[in-house]
Amino acid sequence: MSVKQHLDQIKHSWTAAFVVIAFTAVAGLVLLQTAFAATGSVYLSPSSTSMAHGSSVTLSLRINPGATVDGVQATINFDSSELQYVSLSTSSSAFPIQLSQSVGSSSIQLSRGDLSGGV
Repeated sequence: MSVKQHLDQIKHSWTAAFVVIAFTAVAGLVLLQTAFAATGSVYLSPSSTSMAHGSSVTLSLRINPGATVDGVQATINFDSSELQYVSLSTSSSAFPIQLSQSVGSSSIQLSRGDLSGGV
């Protein structure tokens, strides 16, 4: 093998390695952007409140999905020695379809969906 052929082979190997590295870097950035674009939050509103013993408080479960979603699932745990579950209203929910709902002595689990293309 001549020196020129050897140099061409090395050049070809480095070009292939560069293409693989560049593709991997671009794919990583696309996946990273997709992951951060879909980051959202689920929270209760108000986030804190004061109340007297025996009084009632209304909490709203809110989401900020960060992207279009067609469903939500949440579990709310609470101290049953301090709080007592009274009721759950979904009349103002952006997710009209109840997929599941379970109320225990110290937790509420719910799943709701939307078939109109997402919220």
